[in-house]
Amino acid sequence: MWRIIYHQAEGSFEKVSGDIQPLQAPNIRIKPDYIGVCGSDKSILSGKRKVYNGLVMGHEITGKILEGHGLDLAGDHLGEGDRIVVLPNYYCGECEDCRHGHYNTCKNKVSIGVNAQGAMQEFFDVDPKFTIRVDNRIDPEIAPLIEPIAVAVHAIRKFTSRDRRLIIIGGGSVGISSYITARYLGFNDVRIVEKIERKVSELREHVDSVYGSLEEAIGYSTDPVCVLDTVGSAETISEIEHLSEMVASGSEFVINGLESQEYAMHQAYLVRREMTLHGSIIYIPNDFVMAREILYNNVDALAKTVAVADAQRIVGELRSRILNSADIKLVLKI
Repeated sequence: MWRIIYHQAEGSFEKVSGDIQPLQAPNIRIKPDYIGVCGSDKSILSGKRKVYNGLVMGHEITGKILEGHGLDLAGDHLGEGDRIVVLPNYYCGECEDCRHGHYNTCKNKVSIGVNAQGAMQEFFDVDPKFTIRVDNRIDPEIAPLIEPIAVAVHAIRKFTSRDRRLIIIGGGSVGISSYITARYLGFNDVRIVEKIERKVSELREHVDSVYGSLEEAIGYSTDPVCVLDTVGSAETISEIEHLSEMVASGSEFVINGLESQEYAMHQAYLVRREMTLHGSIIYIPNDFVMAREILYNNVDALAKTVAVADAQRIVGELRSRILNSADIKLVLKI
């Protein structure tokens, strides 16, 4: 079987061949056909996140079952020919976090395509409990978007009020997924802040309310707001501090971006302005179920955000294609 591996030391992809291993219970074997690209992939390719040489990348995965059967994370029966999407962060189910239902913060989490082999290969084996079945009538090019939508679902569920204006910082795949998710979950006034001009023009083809700064997104309103930061940089944290002075106290903030490893926030903003600050990381299985529902109900809107590239045809240029992508969502055909 073939696989596409990434040599981080050399900054290059290579297609290699190897033996097909027997399928081990309770796994199912799928043929991956489309894989979504996200910020985590770009951080690996840029060298910000270190991985071992020879890693098979790819974690936003859809494919059809070739062999095996079982129950998916929603309790539905799976069999040959079914299309599935993979929940790519495997939890142990036994640590203290998992025992409290916090599977997203599992202390023994395995993240395929990051610290374990991903799905940029001919066949991929996975425990069916880390998959969700998808209607075969859904365009497979958009099926991988269930994963970033699940990230958005988990974050947006943390807000206690949906009557406020929601401002999303960052117009990437998680940002646009968050916009669609927030509207679906009951937010009426949702705005995206994006500073990269080439992204702004692209976003405005899909979203009415796109702004270049938090100040513009706030406008003349002084009501408390909800803010979702999908970037998580020192700069965006500083902007959030400034924003807390522009509106009434009691605003809510959720951060799920991972650009910076350390944040600094003055107590005058967090305490004296009575800000509510939440961290949010990936998702739990129920978020995947909701994400599938959101995808089913927003097929046309999501399809317009996707650009597809054939990974096998551009192996030599794959790194630059991903890093230089101006697409809202790049999906690789495998």
